[in-house]
Formats: sequence, structure tokens, C-alpha cells
Amino acid sequence: MYEVLYNLENHAHLHDIDEFIAVTEDCLKALKTVKVERRIEARRMNLSMRNQVNSLVNTLATPSNREADDALGEAVRTSATTVSQSPQNYKAALLKQKLPSPKHSPVRADVQTRGDVEAARYASALRAEERQRQAEERRFDILQEMKQKSEVADARSLRAKARREEAETKQRMETQDRMDNGVRRAEEARRQTREKAQRAHSRVEEVLLTKELQQQNKALLLDKKMSDVEHNQEQMREKLQKQAQERQEAVRAAAERRRNLSQERQEKQQQREQHRVDNLRRVDEQKKVDQEVKQQKAREWEKKVQQHHVDTTAEAEAKSRKTEEKFQQSAQLLEEQRERRQQKLERQEQKLREAKERRDRELAARPTLEEMMPPLSEQEVEQQASRFSRLSTTAAHHGKVFADTYQKMSAHSTKDLNRSRLRVVFSRLASAVATPSVVQCRHPLSEITAATLGNVDYEFVRYFNAFETLVKVLVEARKARDFGVMRQTTDILLSWFVDEKEGRENVVYFIKSGCTVLLLTCLRDEAHALLLQQNAEALRCTMEALGTCLERISAEAQGAAKLAPVRDQLLNEMEVVGVDRVCIAVLQTCTEEGELQLAYTALCIIHTELSVVTRRKGEVKRNWFQQITTSLFTLLQNMLTPNGSPLRENDASLSCERVTILFCLFRTLNTLARWQLTKFQELLHDGSTDAGAAMEAMQVRKGEMKRTPSADSLPALITRTELFHILNGFFMFIHGHLEELETIPASEDAEGATGKGIKSSFTEALQFGITLNTFPAFPCSSGSDPGDSQKLGGKHYHLRATLHECILLVGYLCFDDAPLQDMMGWGKKKPLLGTMLNVLPITYFSNARHILFPTILSAILQNNRNSMIVREEMSLAELQQFISQEYDPLTKKAKMYAQEHHKQLVAHKMETDPRFALMVKLQGKSWADMADDDDSPPATARSSETTSTTPAVEKEKLCKGLRAMSLNQSNYFKLERRLPISYWPAAMEQLEKLRQL
Repeated sequence: MYEVLYNLENHAHLHDIDEFIAVTEDCLKALKTVKVERRIEARRMNLSMRNQVNSLVNTLATPSNREADDALGEAVRTSATTVSQSPQNYKAALLKQKLPSPKHSPVRADVQTRGDVEAARYASALRAEERQRQAEERRFDILQEMKQKSEVADARSLRAKARREEAETKQRMETQDRMDNGVRRAEEARRQTREKAQRAHSRVEEVLLTKELQQQNKALLLDKKMSDVEHNQEQMREKLQKQAQERQEAVRAAAERRRNLSQERQEKQQQREQHRVDNLRRVDEQKKVDQEVKQQKAREWEKKVQQHHVDTTAEAEAKSRKTEEKFQQSAQLLEEQRERRQQKLERQEQKLREAKERRDRELAARPTLEEMMPPLSEQEVEQQASRFSRLSTTAAHHGKVFADTYQKMSAHSTKDLNRSRLRVVFSRLASAVATPSVVQCRHPLSEITAATLGNVDYEFVRYFNAFETLVKVLVEARKARDFGVMRQTTDILLSWFVDEKEGRENVVYFIKSGCTVLLLTCLRDEAHALLLQQNAEALRCTMEALGTCLERISAEAQGAAKLAPVRDQLLNEMEVVGVDRVCIAVLQTCTEEGELQLAYTALCIIHTELSVVTRRKGEVKRNWFQQITTSLFTLLQNMLTPNGSPLRENDASLSCERVTILFCLFRTLNTLARWQLTKFQELLHDGSTDAGAAMEAMQVRKGEMKRTPSADSLPALITRTELFHILNGFFMFIHGHLEELETIPASEDAEGATGKGIKSSFTEALQFGITLNTFPAFPCSSGSDPGDSQKLGGKHYHLRATLHECILLVGYLCFDDAPLQDMMGWGKKKPLLGTMLNVLPITYFSNARHILFPTILSAILQNNRNSMIVREEMSLAELQQFISQEYDPLTKKAKMYAQEHHKQLVAHKMETDPRFALMVKLQGKSWADMADDDDSPPATARSSETTSTTPAVEKEKLCKGLRAMSLNQSNYFKLERRLPISYWPAAMEQLEKLRQL
């Protein structure tokens, strides 16, 4: 290429351009040919190497070689057979001694003869030959497998060779195609190069001129740069000379400064030496002066010590004389004091006797727990006594029959059961129970508590009815007032009842064997004999065992219908003994911190019993319902209005234990409200009892009048004023302890329990955390941390869950009940409803609105005062948007049902409430216009059957729907389960009118 350009520039060379291009193309073609040949040669070498390797493999795998391998295998087998049949090996096998078996008993060994020995040796040799034959067969099989694998390898190598030949053929074809394409591309490039050379010939002169100009410019620039470089070199030389002079001057100055410093150091050293000498001289002089002063002081001190010794001796003699005189006087004083002490002891003994007599009189006059129970008539007392006697007789008989049947049907033998570690312990425990003192029972009970029990141990307990022994220990410990033994026995029973694997069988056996009757008898005797303000540990132990048994069998009976008779048997026994009356008395009397766990146990029993009773069909016992409700509100009043005054913001009287009991109280009251809402609301009206009954109850409380047992005489229930103070105090306490509100875990199983139709807004409430599924454990129990239980905001401090249950209860109370709705508007500084909205955080108006908004709707429904209170505290648009979001997804049929029942409720309200009728007429719309509205949908078959509805009917429908389904506790907070859809149109109309105002 360079030669072509050179010839084009120099016209003196008259070579042809085409010749240069042809030569260049020939060179490129020759280079490409050499490159392709080298590549083909390298591939041929690789193929030859692979063919050599494959030939070696095929040679090894040829039939002739395989025959040689077979011959070799036959030779190996023949040699092995020969060796095995050689006389030496046979003789060695005969002479080989057989080791004695470890299982061979020397007692049963017989005398062996020589023939037996030779026969055994011959059999051993035969077995060895058989083993060798089997080994040869295995080797032959292995060789056969190797032959098959070699044949497969030959076929695979042949297929690989064919594939390689095809690949070479294909590669050869591709190479030829590439060469042809390269020749065509070279010809095209040659033609383009010729055209470019012709175009470039015209511009050669211009390029030459441009290059000359550029060279001239480069020369000028080079000259200028050379002059600049020389100038810079000159300046650099001057600068270096100047730096050298400055360096020399600095060196001379440094040498001079060093000389001056050395002279100054020498002078200072001389001064320090002179000063040290002077100091040493002064120190020696001072030491001499101090020594003289010390000697002078020592001489003076010796004189003072001698004088002090003389004075001390004189004083000691004077004191000894005074001491002798005091000894004589003290002897007389001791005699007088002895006489006074004797008189004082006599007076104290007299006071102790009087105090004991006074305490005995007070104990005799102190009321017992039995007197705090709901009264019974004489006829009811006689019926209860006869039923209890029949229950004791039948329970003992049926329990014995059940125990015998269980022993016959048991799959374990008595021999296996006697191997249990509990056999010895329970035998000692039974012996200790028979002794007068139950202290000997502590060690066996400790062993049972520390033991890890298995299936055999639990079967031993049931087979020999060890429950009866433990109940007897419990009874004897109650008589001896040994609360430690009672606690140990109760803990054992509780651990057996709550065991994951065997707890169900233990509870069923405990009930069917009649042990519950013995436990109930112990509970009955303790409740009748227990005085108030006494240690109630015995009562608590028996109630805990009974409550755990009831809770476990009730939970198991929900999933297994065959256990329902066992549960009903236990409930019947509790009804005969009167456990409900005991629980009611406990709830009304337990106010101190030490009695809270007993109240918690009573609440658990009542709640578990309610969970069963509410699902039964039949008429509700009004007296029993009133007694349970009264006791619950009494305990609520005692805890939230201590000393008659409600709680304050900074009040710290609600400990962790009290908050736990408050949660259980609100949950139980909500259960009662979902069961019989109308009766529940009527019991809280001030006019629920007449004036005479209220006056009589007040006199009974003050002690002016003795209570007469009668079935119709019920204690006065809590009034609206007391309920107002309870709720107001609780919300004020919440306002002062917002930082202690815990985080409730999200309800994971609530979504699965309600199905796929959960709305997104309620899903947010579930993620926020609504309530607990079950009763929380009591904080002071053995399974919790006692330090954390006393701490606010700890893991056992369920204040937020208690608040949610209280909000739910307020919604039930205010649902279509004018007196209780009016109570929410009471208050001096701020109404109760305004206080509730004011103390709650902003989260309850956004993510957790499903917890609060249904209660607000129940409180403001058809109540103008409460509506104005809510309007001042929050935006009504949020309430309207909330109920619209719930109403819009309803089906058309559901909306028609809601509209029709809404009109019927309005008609009933106008007939029963004159003020409401007047308000409707003043709005310009009468009842006839509302009934004959043209926009109303046509009546359906269902609406024709339901001619009218009332608030009581709607409440009964709501309660019936809640009782019919088993819901997660969080799902009770849904709007449709707190406010029926027949009330939604009225709520939306009311909110729309308020917004227009």
C-alpha cells in the first residue's frame, strides 16, 4: 500500500497501479491458504490421536480378549476350587476349633463324643466350601457385568466415531465455503481500492502542499520551544545558585546557635550544682534543729505521762469506791424491778386473756362466706341437701363401676403397670394419709412433682385410681389447715389435667370415677366454714383444680360430641353443690391484693360455664342471670371505684393483677350481653327494681335490717350513676397511662375463621391487634415472671385489650337503649362519651376504627345530645364514610331487608315514643308517608312473612346469630355483629342530617 502511494506521488515511476494491486491480492491469498492448511493439519493430528486411543480401547474389548479374560476367570475359579478341596485346607478346617456361643448354657451342656466333634468339623468344612462356591458365583457375575459394559462401550465408541466423521465432513464443507467467500470479498476489495486510488490521485498535490505547510509550522513552533527551554534553564541555574547560598548561610547560623546553646547549658549546669550544694547544707542544719526539738518534746511528754498516771490511779481508786456503792444500790434496785416486772407480767397475761376472749367473740360474730352467698328458701335448701345426698351415693357407685370397667378394658397388664416409678411413691403417700399428720405427705408429693411421667405412669394413675388418693390428701390437708400440702397436691392435679398427650384421658377419668364429687364436697365444706378476711388458700386450691378440669373438658367437648355427656355430668354436679353461689360470694367479697387470684379463678369458672350454657336451648333462669351479673358489676365497682371514688389520670392503683381481672370481667360481661342483651340492659336501669326492694337492699347493706332468705329477694343491682363513675374512672386512668398500652399480637386465625369475605378495613384492625383469644394467665402464677408482673407495660399487662373489651361493652349497653344512651351524655366538665373520644389515640380513628366506630354509632343512634357531643369531638364525615363502606358491598336482597325493617322500626318507635313521633311530624314527613314511599322496593316473600319488628326482636335476632356460630373473639368486633343491618339506614340518614346542619 505504501509503495502504491509512493508511486502515485512521484510521477517519475511509471509502474502500473493494477500490477501493484494484483501483487497485493496474490500475497493475501497465499497467506490465507497457508493459514487454512495449518488449521486443517492441526485438526487431523487431533483426530489421529483420538483414533489411536479408541483403537486401544477396542483392542481391549475385542471378543478374543474377552475370551482370554473368561479363560483367566475359569483358571481362577479352578485354582480356588482346587485350593478349597486340598487336603491341607480340609485338615485345617477339621482341626479348627469352634468358639463357644455366649448363649450356650454350661448347665445344659452334654458330654460330646469324638464322632460328634468330627461331624461338627466336617460340617464346618462343608460350610466353608459352600461359601467359596458362592464367592466364585459372585465373581463370575461381576465378570459378566464387565463384559456387558465393554460391549456397550464398543457401541458407544462406534457411534462417537460416526459423529466425528460427520463433523469433519461438515467442517470441511464450511471451510470450502469460507474460502470461496473470502475470494469474492478480496475481488470486491480490489475493485474498491482501484476506485479509491483514482479518486485519491487528484488530491495528492493538495495533500503535499498541506504537509509542507504543516512542516513549516512545526519548525517554527520547534524554534520557539527551544528558545523557551533555554530561558527556563537559565532561570533554573540562577535559582539553584540562590538556594545554595541560602543553604550555606543557614548552616553557618546553625553552627553559631549550637555553640551558644552549649555555653548556656554549661552555665546552667554549674548553677544547678551550686544550688544543690546549698540545699544539702540547709537540709542538714534543719535536721539538727528538728532533732533537738523532738528531744525536748520527748522529755516534756515523759513528764506529762508520769503526771497522768498518778492522776489516773487516783481516779481509779475513787471510781472503785463509787462502784462499790453503786453495786449496793443496784442490788436494791434489781429487787424492786423484779417485783415490778412480776406485776407487769401478770397485767399482760390478763390483757392477753381479755384480747383472746374479745377475738373469739369477734370471730364468732364475723360473717362467713356462706352468709355472702345468694340466699335460698327453706324448700330450696332441703331440695339441695337431698340432691347432694343422692349425688354422693350415685357418684360413689358409678365411680366404682367405671374403675372396674376401666381395669377390665385396659390394654396394659398389671405386671407392666407395677414397674411404674409411681407405685412406691403412691404406696407411701397412701400410708401417710392414714396418719394423723399430713406433713409426711410432703416428701412423696415432691417426688411426684419432680418426676418425668410417661405413658405407663399415667396409665398406672388411672388403672389404680391414684386421683382418689390425691383428693383424700387434699381433704385431710384442708382439715389440718396445711396449705403447703394442698398447694403441692393441686399443682400435681393441674399438671396432669393440662398435659398435652394424657390430659384429656386424665380429666375424663377424674370425672367419671367420682373424684369430682369428693373435690366438690371439700369445696362445699370449706366455703361453709370459711370466715371473711381469713386465708382462702384451701378454697383457691380446690376451685383451681375444679376450674381447670371444667375448662379442659369443655374445650375437648367442642371437638368431640361423645365427651358432651361427661361435661354435662360435671356441670350437673357443680349445680347440685352450688359452685355458682360460691363464685358469686367470692366475687362480691374479694377486694384485697392477696384475694385477687381467688377472684380470677372464680371468673374462669363462671366464664367457662357461660360458654356452655349460652349454647343450650331453653328458658333462661332470671334469678341466676341477675346474680351472676350483680356479682360481676360488684367486683368491677370495687376495683374501679376504690373507697367510693373513681380513678384519676395519675392513679397507680391498678396493678397488673387487677388489669388482668378487669379484662376477664369485661369479657364475661360481653358474653352475658351477647347471650341475653335485653335482660342485660334492663338490669342496669334504675327502675329495674321497685322502691321497696331498693330500700330493703340498702338497709341490708348498712346492717339495719337482717336479710331474710327468700327466692324473690334479690340484691339491688348497680345503678346508672355507679356505672357512669366506673366507666369515667377507667377512661381517665387510660388517659394517664397511654404509654403503657401494650401491642396486641395480630389475630392470625381470625381470617381463617371468617372465610374469604373479609373487608380490607377490618383486615387493618386485625393487623393492629383487637383482643386476646382466651383469658390471660394470672401474673403471679408459677409460669410467669413475678418481677415483670408488677411492672406497667410488661408482657402480662393487658391494658389495651381491656380497653377494647370495655369499648365493646359500652356498645352493647347503648344499643337501642335510651336510658343508657342518656348516661353517656352525663358529666360535669366533659360528658362520658366526649371523655372516651378525647382520651383515645388517633389510631382508633384510622386503622383501628372497627373497634371504636360501631360503639359510637350505637351511642348516637336516635340520640341528638350524643350526636352533638360526637360532632364536637370528631369529624362526622369519617363515621358516614365508614358505614357507607360497610353498606355498599351488601347484596341487593340484604339492602331491601335493611330498608324494610328500618321502616318497621321507625313505625314502632313512633307508636311507643311520642317525642320521636312529634320530631318526625315536625320534619314534614308522617308515618303514612314513610310507609307508602314510592321509592321503596317491592315486598318479597320474606317481607310478607315478617309483618313487623321491634328493638327487642332485633336484639334477640342478634344474640341468636352470635350464639349459633363459633367465632374468634376478634370477629365479635365487626359492625354487623354489633349493630344489625336494619339500623344502618337510620344511622346513615342521621349522619347526613347532622352534616347538613
